[in-house]
Amino acid sequence: MASDKTQHKKIKLGSKYEVPTDGVDEQKNGRPSVQEDKTELVNNDKTQLVDNDKTVVTHPPRQQDKAAAINQTENKVADEKVVEDKTVVTGQHTAASLANSESTVQSTPAPPDDITQLSGRPITSRPLTNSSFPSSGPRRASIGIGSILKERFELTKVLGSGGMGVVYKALDRRKQEANDRQPYVAIKVLNEEFRQHPESLVALQRESSKAQELAHPNIATVYDFDRENDVVFMTMEWLQGKALDELIREDYPDGMPMQKMLKIARSVASGLSYAHKRGIIHSDFKPSNVFVLTDGTAKVFDFGIARAASNQGHGEGDQTLFDAGQLGALTPAYASLEMLLGQEPDIRDDLYAFACVIYECITGKHPFNKLSALKAREEKKQPAKIKQLSSNQWKALASALAFSKENRPNTVEAFIGTFAGQPKRKALTLVGVLVAVVLGVAPVGYNMVKSVLANQQANEVIRAIHQLPSERALEAFSLIEQEESNVQEKIIEEAKKTILELLEAKAMQHISAVNQRFDFAGARNVISQGKRYYPDSAQLNALFDKLQARQDQLINSFYQEFNALLDENKIYPKESERDVLDIIAVVRKIDPEHIMLSDPRLAIAYSSAASEAIRKGNVDLADKILATAILLYPEDKRLINLVDSIKVLRSQDAQAAASSSVNNILASNSLENIKDDIEQLLRKPFSHDNWSMELEQKYLAVKSKLTNGDDWLMSIQQQMALAYLEHAKQMRQAQRYSAARNNLKKAYNLAPNLFGLSDEQVILKASEAAYKAELQASNRSAQVKALKTQFAIQVKARDEKGAERSYQKLRRLLGANDKFMLKDSLEYMAKLYHNLAEHHAKAGDYQQAIRFTNKGLQYHPNSRLLLKTKEKYQKLTQ
Repeated sequence: MASDKTQHKKIKLGSKYEVPTDGVDEQKNGRPSVQEDKTELVNNDKTQLVDNDKTVVTHPPRQQDKAAAINQTENKVADEKVVEDKTVVTGQHTAASLANSESTVQSTPAPPDDITQLSGRPITSRPLTNSSFPSSGPRRASIGIGSILKERFELTKVLGSGGMGVVYKALDRRKQEANDRQPYVAIKVLNEEFRQHPESLVALQRESSKAQELAHPNIATVYDFDRENDVVFMTMEWLQGKALDELIREDYPDGMPMQKMLKIARSVASGLSYAHKRGIIHSDFKPSNVFVLTDGTAKVFDFGIARAASNQGHGEGDQTLFDAGQLGALTPAYASLEMLLGQEPDIRDDLYAFACVIYECITGKHPFNKLSALKAREEKKQPAKIKQLSSNQWKALASALAFSKENRPNTVEAFIGTFAGQPKRKALTLVGVLVAVVLGVAPVGYNMVKSVLANQQANEVIRAIHQLPSERALEAFSLIEQEESNVQEKIIEEAKKTILELLEAKAMQHISAVNQRFDFAGARNVISQGKRYYPDSAQLNALFDKLQARQDQLINSFYQEFNALLDENKIYPKESERDVLDIIAVVRKIDPEHIMLSDPRLAIAYSSAASEAIRKGNVDLADKILATAILLYPEDKRLINLVDSIKVLRSQDAQAAASSSVNNILASNSLENIKDDIEQLLRKPFSHDNWSMELEQKYLAVKSKLTNGDDWLMSIQQQMALAYLEHAKQMRQAQRYSAARNNLKKAYNLAPNLFGLSDEQVILKASEAAYKAELQASNRSAQVKALKTQFAIQVKARDEKGAERSYQKLRRLLGANDKFMLKDSLEYMAKLYHNLAEHHAKAGDYQQAIRFTNKGLQYHPNSRLLLKTKEKYQKLTQ
């Protein structure tokens, strides 16, 4: 821990995490830069050679401190994630997987030989107009984490991005208010480039409506398609598990076991076939659009951009004038030759992509090394034969990989029937069959021999299961799945005790306070695997309850410590001292989505501590505090303003010591050259971070050689003042008031009578006053929210004393007649005492259970839950 904290001291605001003062656009919303087309990329970590079929995303240097580590959790939390949407608009290349789950990608223009030119014409084959495109209405502020759409969906986390837009995890407040156990959804916000395609909204709305009709267990649900002003978005089912591309890359880089692959393939085939029968073609099928849930179920998603199949018997009135396929959303490595050539959509387009994905599942590699079908055909590429496949399976897969659709199977069903078929049934031994025939006991003798062999096989598997160590417990199910159904039943029943013991030991290996292992999701996944075979197991149910109770108790304990450290202002690393970052790191392991991780009070505490350090003149301490804070809350306006304040202070110090720089400029340049440089800088105001410093030093150099009445000098002063005024307006609109004030001050010093300057000063003052009032209200709201969160955690952990204290604090803070106190708080207390009653009843102490229901009824006399619980236990004591 100490070493982490020591390293943290090296972090300065000069890193790439720093919020820029010069230019609103320079931060690019925190997105990494993208480069492509056979370019050698050099960053702080490595050098890579990039080919023209891939896009490499370069990231800022990794910060070696706890705050940075907290933000880099993709590899630790892979079980709860929606994969990055790597779909790209035609004319762009596929974005590579991101190294960090909360980074986003912007696709860059393709080189001149991109897909739109493969056939000598763009894929969009008929002219488009704006006549039917709805007016976008007023623009809203930029969308990002913390934004709320339709006063309902709060964007909480970036899950991925691609050519179409950015995918967020979002809290559905309506579900939250209804106490829904799963209040999260996934929201895809379409980017501006995609929205600006003529009629794109109409087309996508039509296609998302089609996707909503696809109610199938192997297709992710699309809930709705909506807009708010100029923001267009789709709400979708939020999935827990792992995307297939990640599964292959991280868990099976050399290919997955055949049984696992076949299970995924059958699931996907079922989903695709269902869509095809309803006239919908996916048109962008690839590994990242398949999601494997924690229970092993596979789901296909991103049907929201699918294309309507042609010639499927629909009437003309059901035809979309402009469909999503014409927007060119496809991925070259998985697109069929016909798609690349702009031909009409066909079921066999999806089949080609499906075959590529199956090949990748088995081998870990794309059949044509990620080349497009067109390039692979030109280079006469042939996929290497897979030795694990039978001759019939290989023949089926090779035909589905054919470049020409005429050589592929007609349907996904036809292909999967040949390729996967039914799970192989083990044949009787030749000797057994011959004995049965010779003795004349077939078919009775045949069945008897078959039964004997089945028993022998079952006993062999049971012996193998008995020998499994607990860390390999899940292999028991792989052994079972290889057998015929009658053999499976025998194994499941006779090995039940051993399997359940293995599962419990395996689940508990995920939890160890000593080793700081808190993988509750992994432990629950083990139980879920067991529930597939033993759905009514009391032992597994008890284990699940035990894990949940342990998790609730840990969260409650850590939240109390978090609050104590927050009260003591232990919010940034110090040598040999525990701080809130230690708690956040542990809680993230327990529950990566826990509300504690986004507690607004921590951002407020960082802001207060940094402000106090600046007030006392300790800029280095403020710098250190903000280096931690800005990593955790990169979009917090308070923190951004403080970063700007420090930059202003440091720029003033730099200007005070700039005389030597001015002398150097004069010594190494002619006056005319310096003038030219100034004019060049003013043509591109705030084009880089050092723009202001460079301009001001050169201005001072020239000014020292000219008289105050010089025409050129007066003109330049006006231009500089105008640039600062315009930038001040941008900073005000971004609520970066420190930077805005600094720019207005510079404008005033150059041209105090500049038109519009005094007006902007008045507007800025009013805007900042309103902002501060809003912050005060937000601070009060944060305190109430935190107390409610603490209350809920204590109830869940059955912390009676803690919950009662929180209830009384909220009552004093909000008043007895507050809506929360009149309803929600009473429900919380009823739930607390119901849980306590149930806990004691399980131990057989019904009298104590009744006492707890009576306590709860003192808070909530009309609680049906408590009244029924009390009645139930009273009957048991009679």
